[in-house]
Amino acid sequence: MFNIIESEPQKKTTRFIRTIEIIGVFCFALLSAFFTIERSGQLDSVIYEYGSHEGIRTSDIWFDADIPKQKFLMTDSSFIGHGITSEHPVEPLLLFTVGSILTKVLGLTTIHAIRIFTAGIAGIFIIGMYVLLRLNDTRVLDSFIFTGLASVSSSAIFWLPVPEAFTLGSISIILALCMLLFQNKVRNPLLLHVFLNFSTFSMTATNWVVGFLSTIFSMKWYKALLAFVGSLILASLFWIIERIIFPYAQYFFTGSGKLSKFTYIPSFERMVDSIRVFFFHSVVIPEAKIVTISTELSRLSIQQSLFSYRSLFGYFALFFWILLLLSGVIISLKSVRKYTIYKVVWGSLIFFVLLHVVFGDETFLYSMHFLPLLILLASSGSKTKLRPFILAIASCATVFFLITNMAEFTASAEFLRNIAILVYG
Repeated sequence: MFNIIESEPQKKTTRFIRTIEIIGVFCFALLSAFFTIERSGQLDSVIYEYGSHEGIRTSDIWFDADIPKQKFLMTDSSFIGHGITSEHPVEPLLLFTVGSILTKVLGLTTIHAIRIFTAGIAGIFIIGMYVLLRLNDTRVLDSFIFTGLASVSSSAIFWLPVPEAFTLGSISIILALCMLLFQNKVRNPLLLHVFLNFSTFSMTATNWVVGFLSTIFSMKWYKALLAFVGSLILASLFWIIERIIFPYAQYFFTGSGKLSKFTYIPSFERMVDSIRVFFFHSVVIPEAKIVTISTELSRLSIQQSLFSYRSLFGYFALFFWILLLLSGVIISLKSVRKYTIYKVVWGSLIFFVLLHVVFGDETFLYSMHFLPLLILLASSGSKTKLRPFILAIASCATVFFLITNMAEFTASAEFLRNIAILVYG
């Protein structure tokens, strides 16, 4: 056997290609951040306010998201909403820290601070998705294409421009999966798994399933136990800081039981609606409905929407997504015994499906959590002999996703403006 030693010109070429790749990713992230600010600017500021007028309540109108809560979490340490540390252990501390820097140090208005923050999250999401795909042995071109696909999914189009716990949860899941794929390259995987579990648990407690499965499938039981305990200790230290800053901060899983009102008996209709949103509407959004929940609350919803789109582009987008998802499902299931990442992805998807069959008025609200898992599945088809076919489909899907999802976003933004006129005149 002969050892192949890379010559100096080859090393320079490799470094040049890697530099171009890094520059390309950061340009992609900046582009995503820019268009996120553009989309955020389309949303009337009524979306950030608690208010009610003549039977119209302004909170929850954006697909059941409590966006005004996120604004106060960023700006008011005495806000009662900091009690969400029970379900989102470290999110309030992160939001308040960033909000304080942007508003008090840099002097931005609250709305501008929110838009800068969401743009930053959008850029991090792009970088994170790309790194995740590359660590999963996806080629450079393929990683750019599937990162682009994720960036124009309905989840990204609708949720990245607004402050929401679940976009932060998405980042934490991506980070955890990256650490899982990187574990063989570190000297102390136990310490890595402490941070991996902390990452998933810190933003949304139920996301811990990703960290839990990653550790269970990677380590012996006693090391896994140490990782779990270490992550809880780390989270508890952050909670002590939160308790000092926020009077209403609660310890993990000690909420008042208010989440029970979002829990449902899994009827057949409920299961069909949740699964349809989970696998399809979270990527290609249908025409949104305006539903009346009570005498004072009307909101946008796709929970019970069928596959109805404003144009034929939507049906093409759905068709291409089904092809990508089916190919990804088949390939990943064949690889699930060999690769830990697919065990974690499938275990997490099964958990999230079961969770949202029984929990949540609007499954779309939580879709950023499972979007990276779906994209990871869809991209697995590019590692086979069908790669040219898969990349062609993904490229076409990206175009149709963008057209379909942006058209619906524009229509939804118009609904917000109409609400603002009704409420504030």
